[in-house]
Amino acid sequence: MSAKTTFSVAAGLCLPLAVVAQPSTNVVGNGRKVIAAEVEQRETGFEGDHLTGDWGGTRTKLLDRGVHLQAGYIGEVIGNASGGLKRGAVYEGLFEAAVKLDTRKAGWWEGGTFQISTLFPHGKGFSQEYVGDLLTASNIEAYESWRLYDLWYEHAFGEKISVRIGQFSADEEFALTESGSSFMNAAFGWPAFISANTLNTGPAYYVAAPGIRFNFELTDQFFIRAAAFDGDSFDSEEGDPRVNAHGTRFDVGADQGVFGITEFGFRWDEGVRSDLLPGEYKIGMWAHSGDFVSNFEDENRDPYVVSGRRPREHSKNFGVYVALEQMLWREKEEQGVYVFARAGVSPEDRNFFEVVADGGLTWRGMIPSRDEDIFGIGGVYARISRDIRRAEKLDAATNGTVYPAFSNHETVLEGFYQIQLAKWWTLQPDVQWIFNPGGNESVPDAVVVALRTSLVF
Repeated sequence: MSAKTTFSVAAGLCLPLAVVAQPSTNVVGNGRKVIAAEVEQRETGFEGDHLTGDWGGTRTKLLDRGVHLQAGYIGEVIGNASGGLKRGAVYEGLFEAAVKLDTRKAGWWEGGTFQISTLFPHGKGFSQEYVGDLLTASNIEAYESWRLYDLWYEHAFGEKISVRIGQFSADEEFALTESGSSFMNAAFGWPAFISANTLNTGPAYYVAAPGIRFNFELTDQFFIRAAAFDGDSFDSEEGDPRVNAHGTRFDVGADQGVFGITEFGFRWDEGVRSDLLPGEYKIGMWAHSGDFVSNFEDENRDPYVVSGRRPREHSKNFGVYVALEQMLWREKEEQGVYVFARAGVSPEDRNFFEVVADGGLTWRGMIPSRDEDIFGIGGVYARISRDIRRAEKLDAATNGTVYPAFSNHETVLEGFYQIQLAKWWTLQPDVQWIFNPGGNESVPDAVVVALRTSLVF
């Protein structure tokens, strides 16, 4: 079993290059809320909730029989206005369709839910060609192909316990902040402290994996969830997206290892105390059972840039994280100001990023009479392992290798305003300032601008 890091020899040094889950040099998997904002199931039958309406009542009748049809599309123009690798813009799009079946409403049995979905991401990749960033400026950027995404069954045992099994992704439930998922940069979704450090970003958009998930609602406030997945959703140690291009390769084997994640959380709202605003606080841990290559040591625990021997392999990998989301001020119902924050750490000896933190603020209904619009501002800081930087400096001093700049960190500031034009249609102008694209100072800071539209059919 090989690690998420491959090594290429350059002037005697094996330089760590993160294996990615898309045809670019980016190391971050994309976020959860990448489809057009999903209409709640209870609203599905309303004529105004969908671009295509209620189909003469057919949509409502299907819902009453337990069949929930969903389809959405995101389209965006995203461009680099300055800095980065070069100026320019591209168009990217994502289509998703899904069918969810409630077994009770279908007249079969209590507590069951089936879901199957498909994705079609398309368009020329942006980050690698125009910015050179690690954190991926667009969370819909992906290898272009029609693919099977979800294929799972979930069973609820009363209101406290549920089990899901099949093919699905971890980023739908774990290490998630709802406010963060409205941002365009991928690092606000499936966090970089997992995606850059495990094999091929782990089970997340745009490649799901076979797995099993348990959810326990211990009380109205406390919950715990845990999941285990096939260790390589790509079925390719090199991260080649063509191997599992359509999401229909179910290759589960011991040689790919196992990715596991566990999360314990606490939530509160007015049900706990009348003067409390909604909030959720979580602590979690992830692990992978495969082997991961050292960033600094060889098999004898000497610096491999000096000895010239193969880097040491570490058995297993892991990380811990915290995440929070809290409403600070409420105007009415869901309108108001929310803050969110996450941070994760991983061992510096075998991971690309050792510390990653993101956070920000969103304000729903900031402008009077625009109750559903959302304003957001946030940032991400991702520090590359100090062992990688140490190896580069030692290589420069010992072997004379020339580096444009030593590995350090990549930081993103993002702001957006999401305009709710209709229940089924949003428009989102967005701007990002990317510091140290590629994780060092060799590439000028980039300013990325975008305009995204989302439709619910």
